[in-house]
Amino acid sequence: MESIRESIEDFEYLVMLRDAIARAEETGKPAETIAQARALLEELPDRVLEASRSGTFRWNEPLDRDIADRARLEILDMLVLLQ
Repeated sequence: MESIRESIEDFEYLVMLRDAIARAEETGKPAETIAQARALLEELPDRVLEASRSGTFRWNEPLDRDIADRARLEILDMLVLLQ
């Protein structure tokens, strides 16, 4: 159940980033910052899923279990930049 809750929160973080990008475009934030934010929004979900090997069932191999936490921090840092 905790994983379900965290995945919902992760989705909300991505929605917050998407909305912050739209606001940043409307308020004239630097194009480079907006481009970085868009790139993060595009590639971050795949990066997290790839690191977790969600498509396989090899539980005996070590996984990077902290990648989602680091991704959340990246989103937070980008949200601060876009303000």
